Amino acid sequence: MLPNDFPFTVSIGVADDLWTSASRSPTPRHLVVTPVQLHRRNVQRRLRETARPRSEFTFARLIDVARDLTGAAREVTSDDPPTETLDRIDRLALTRRILRDDAVPSETLARAVGSPAVDHAERIERARTSLGMVTGFHPERLESLRSIVDEMSGAAADDAADLLEGLVALQATLVNRTEVAVSDTDLLRFATRRLAGTPTVWKRAYPDIDRVSVAGVSMLTATLEDFLRTVGRQTSVDVSLYLRNGTGPAIVDQLSRQSVTFEPGVDVS
Repeated sequence: MLPNDFPFTVSIGVADDLWTSASRSPTPRHLVVTPVQLHRRNVQRRLRETARPRSEFTFARLIDVARDLTGAAREVTSDDPPTETLDRIDRLALTRRILRDDAVPSETLARAVGSPAVDHAERIERARTSLGMVTGFHPERLESLRSIVDEMSGAAADDAADLLEGLVALQATLVNRTEVAVSDTDLLRFATRRLAGTPTVWKRAYPDIDRVSVAGVSMLTATLEDFLRTVGRQTSVDVSLYLRNGTGPAIVDQLSRQSVTFEPGVDVS
């Protein structure tokens, strides 16, 4: 059970209220965010089947929202955040250059995955992505993970420590080597950080939106959680998260047992 003051509502397995309350609107007021176009089409199909008005809805992917918010931040602040991202091919090429040419993080990672580290670039990239999903590369989440590693012993502890520190160093190096965001997830962190510091960014990007629904996600990453908390706390928008039956209960249990008080969107870069 989530506390009454939780900044967004969570529903499991039932998304009917996405469309049952739909009404005609001269401009879209309800932003529905989905990971991929398939989920968007599913919602649109349900609207047609129930003969509900569609004029109040507008649809976007998370990356679209991140671009809209960082673009708005450029207009209302003196900041100049990126609005584009590296694709996987370019990110992997940059990772290989870093692992080939930079002693840090390549030597640390080599102790964990094998030497030379550049020969394991794809494995390292998968591990970096996984670490980002769990921690968002937020310093306080990383410290919590370090405390777990510190409780381990033997060679496994050494490998885990080397992998963790190497991945953190790699993330910071990637951010410093490119003028665009390292990934779609990184861009969402940029957007969250700007929104947390300047809430008017939301109104510039979405002046008519009063409801946001995120649907179709099978897991709640640290970055997505921080984004939802920030929109819920920094704006007057009603925020809802719709989860699947299989993974929803575990996610709600996770949310109910943790208290996030640190600054959202901050990372090691």
